Amino acid sequence: MSGKKKRGVVAGGQGDEARKPMKPEDHRPKKIKRADWEKVFWRYVSVTAVMSIMYVIYRWHPYYQRPQFRPWHPFFETAYMVWLAGGIPYVMITLRKFGGRKMDFTDGAVMYLLWGRGIYYWLFEGCRWPRHIWSNRRMRVTVLSLGVKAFFTPLMTIFMSEHANNIWSMWLRRRGTTALTPDQVKDMNVGDLMTVVDRWWVYIQETAPKIIPSMQNVVDFFNLSTWAPGDKYYWADFYYQLLFFVDCIWALTGYAAESRWLNNKTRSVEPTGFGWMVALMCYPPFNDISGTYFPLGRGQLIFSEDMAWICRLLMLAAFTIYVWATLAFGPTFSNLTNRGIITRGPYAFIRHPAYACKNFAWWMEYLPYLQGWSTVFWLIAWNIIYGLRAWTEERHLSRDPDYRVYKKKVKWAALPGVF
Repeated sequence: MSGKKKRGVVAGGQGDEARKPMKPEDHRPKKIKRADWEKVFWRYVSVTAVMSIMYVIYRWHPYYQRPQFRPWHPFFETAYMVWLAGGIPYVMITLRKFGGRKMDFTDGAVMYLLWGRGIYYWLFEGCRWPRHIWSNRRMRVTVLSLGVKAFFTPLMTIFMSEHANNIWSMWLRRRGTTALTPDQVKDMNVGDLMTVVDRWWVYIQETAPKIIPSMQNVVDFFNLSTWAPGDKYYWADFYYQLLFFVDCIWALTGYAAESRWLNNKTRSVEPTGFGWMVALMCYPPFNDISGTYFPLGRGQLIFSEDMAWICRLLMLAAFTIYVWATLAFGPTFSNLTNRGIITRGPYAFIRHPAYACKNFAWWMEYLPYLQGWSTVFWLIAWNIIYGLRAWTEERHLSRDPDYRVYKKKVKWAALPGVF
């Protein structure tokens, strides 16, 4: 056996390859291919087209010209401008993070493109109406989900604005001052920039001490012996407004911010017209009709003041659980849709805590002021409506295997031990 070393073999038994310095791993982001840029561009165009159509509807449809929608217009216009300016980088980053064949088949922007192409061929190429596109389950989910967001997002915006204004007005009255009127605001903004800034700075210096509570105010709040006779009603109403402000702003987030980054993409949407009907009749403008046929009104106080106060406290407790149920959804909150099965919060005890608490709260609100048996009848009617909402939701969500597992763990729909 020759004593010479084999060529390319070292004492340690490694080849020449082992002696070569390894090329450091390249952590730089990969360059986006032309095909990827085309995906980004067409997704951006697709979403922009849909938002533009919505902008036209919101801007010029008579229903959305009603005074209550004034807070919605600047909100949507701001969101629209933000998308126009930042939509391309957002789509690019999202595709790089979540892109793939699965995303291509489930992306709403792609569904809009397919739908738009089918309509184009129908209008200009003499093709048949694209019925086959609508038969795709993902397409139906995308279009119906868009309808849910387009309807509920403006409502949540104006509800949130209304509760915020009520909170602000109540606080100003409490502090012995009032908000500026629109004419006063207009007068404050007249003149050159420095004049306007000085004017607002003087106003803030004069107003801030009036509206910012002192430490003594905080101490007095927790010292019930310092409360005036009407203070408990003031703070009860203030808490009520604050509860629903939180509820609406959380719901608004769920409707307006559907994104893969938040993991709140829609899995399915209520497929039946009846399910949509019983849900929509609880919201404007449809509750104008349902409220006409199922009117709830207050009469004279028939309970003692103490009993009425107990009912109010129970109402606030029920609404607190109701808002807790909304918060339990996180960013997945949305009516008529399945964005994932929620098992935390009050949903760990019953499957429909929001509906159960809302209906109980209504009884506590109207019971001390009954207008005869008619009020009882209409309360029961609204209980039935919300019962139908729960039933249609059960029917829809039970298509999800995760919900069927959840139903086995949480057996009671609305009242533990009873139903």
